[in-house]
Amino acid sequence: EEKITSYESQIKEILGTYFQQMTLEQVKEPESKKKAKEDLKKQINNLICSNEKIQNEIIYDIVFDEWFYQ
Repeated sequence: EEKITSYESQIKEILGTYFQQMTLEQVKEPESKKKAKEDLKKQINNLICSNEKIQNEIIYDIVFDEWFYQ
């Protein structure tokens, strides 16, 4: 929890940048949610573990409370 808190700003930036790069058509695709979960999990784990000698997976799952688009 402490690691996640210390990287909170960078995690928010990863999330924002990820979704800014997606088009509305991409978000509508059924597999987009699953792909986003995997991509974000990998990026956040890479960030959190960047200073570690051994790369352990800290984030196991990304949960979207809502998945909607306009």
